[in-house]
Amino acid sequence: GTTRFDGGFDLNPKPAQLELLGLCNTIKEMASDPATVRDLSIKLDRNGEVELDCFISYVYDKYDEYGFPITMQSIGAATPNLLKESPYNDSLTYYRWFELAVANLAGLNEPIPPAEQMYFTRNFVGLIGAVDESKYGAQMKYAAITINTQLLYPVTFVTGLPVDSNWEEFLTKVRKQIAPSISK
Repeated sequence: GTTRFDGGFDLNPKPAQLELLGLCNTIKEMASDPATVRDLSIKLDRNGEVELDCFISYVYDKYDEYGFPITMQSIGAATPNLLKESPYNDSLTYYRWFELAVANLAGLNEPIPPAEQMYFTRNFVGLIGAVDESKYGAQMKYAAITINTQLLYPVTFVTGLPVDSNWEEFLTKVRKQIAPSISK
């Protein structure tokens, strides 16, 4: 097969970011609902929390922690080496600041400390994909969150298919509710 990306995927608009953050929070809250945990075979950690990798939560937490809001001024000033051309030349049309914020955490520039960059790269870079097709550099083409699930041995079609169906139903509902730029 051929990998084809959704040309409309765009996590840069603030509403799309907030909806993905909201989805991560909704998934975290599932830990308090035993029926949902059972139906989706969600794996909980030792503290009873959903085992979840949500890169966008980490991005927002770290930028808050270091006092860098995800804005044109803070990210653009910190990332001049990431760009093929300066977005300030197109400051009225350039808006991909969130992608630059993610690139900072991936270790492509300061001001994020190296230890944080290593953690982000080790845990989240595989969940984000970009293609070098923008005049400014790479453009994010997909982003994923992971949720650990747990099916008890022996796993058969009889036990696995209902869980798969439950996840499909959950994701269908989510896709109908979130921003079109991230829902396909």
